[in-house]
Amino acid sequence: MPDTMLTFGNNTTLKNAPEIAREIAERMNPGSSLVLNTDGVDICDITILQIIQSARRQAELSSCNLSLEKPAAGALLELLEQAGFLAAAKSSDLDFWFHGEPPR
Repeated sequence: MPDTMLTFGNNTTLKNAPEIAREIAERMNPGSSLVLNTDGVDICDITILQIIQSARRQAELSSCNLSLEKPAAGALLELLEQAGFLAAAKSSDLDFWFHGEPPR
């Protein structure tokens, strides 16, 4: 089955969190691959990290392959650092957020 791409807008905050969560849920099917494109994210808050982390858990339960198109960068990387996601990151977290390469 080919990958399904979901591209995030430049503003990913609490205001549009329900829409983002719905779009992820609609595209996450057993045996499918969902790729998240976060390149255009300029403004984000902790809500997007919570949605993505929840989607990661759901993907594991439903045998869906969830990934980022490119390693987290820019506003998303800054938010990961500020929220403490990197302080105790496991190898699976580094694989997901940075494709296995620690951020610089």
